[in-house]
Amino acid sequence: MADTDEITVGYWAIRGLAAPLRMMVMFSGRPLKSVHYECVSNAEKNGFDHSAWFSVKDQLKAENPLVNLPFVQVGDGPLVAQSNACFQFLGRTLGLMGDSDVEYCQVEQLLCEAMDLRNSIIRFAYSGAPAELTQWLETTVNVVGNTSCAKLDLWLRRKYKDENSGVSGVFFVGNRASAADFHIWELLDQLVRMAAFSRAHGHSAEDLPDGKFVLEQAPFLLAFYQSFASLKQNQRYLASPLYRALPVNNPSARGFGATPSGHAWSHATNQEDMTWLGLSGRY
Repeated sequence: MADTDEITVGYWAIRGLAAPLRMMVMFSGRPLKSVHYECVSNAEKNGFDHSAWFSVKDQLKAENPLVNLPFVQVGDGPLVAQSNACFQFLGRTLGLMGDSDVEYCQVEQLLCEAMDLRNSIIRFAYSGAPAELTQWLETTVNVVGNTSCAKLDLWLRRKYKDENSGVSGVFFVGNRASAADFHIWELLDQLVRMAAFSRAHGHSAEDLPDGKFVLEQAPFLLAFYQSFASLKQNQRYLASPLYRALPVNNPSARGFGATPSGHAWSHATNQEDMTWLGLSGRY
């Protein structure tokens, strides 16, 4: 695999698990092919059509029997599936897995913790109710208990306390970006957007009020969230429709993120109003 090979990330036409993978590729400066499988409304059955993915899944099994979404592929190399395997494979390919065996292990641990936080977010997003969002956020971002946010804030607190650098810090591991940073940043961004949504229903995705208040009790996470986003290498992704236009979750999400504004999907809305469709392509 050459350092200039195009990297393909396949996923639903949402941010979801693919967002940090896409962000990693664009951070590295490599060409990205973002393949989207669109989940669309089926108003007649009051449900959703997932055939864009399931119609090709068996074909892709010929390349990898474990294939699922997300998947990644570098050039014409092997197709890699399973979420944390994708993070680690891209991390190794792009030099984003730390600079030593110890740091590599730290990145692995943080990816596992990030997945715990993601699973909590997903449970609410697909099964929760918007009216319960504020209370759910208060519990999830509680840094006193045994929450993932508490653990991640403490990780940064100890790291930067040892370095005598105060409440700051761009990276979870070492002195440069790792795969864990991208997944954690995406999850914090989702929490910030959920907090903004909880305060102001009806705003467009671009005009949501600032939701960073939700991280105020986790000052090290807040510092990371702000400083990592400000890195020059991340501006390519943050300015792209992959970040700005895609909804966080599929349209079946009841609690949050079925549409770019965060609202639940209504089958009464015309299919043409799914403005985030058709964004597959090269970035």
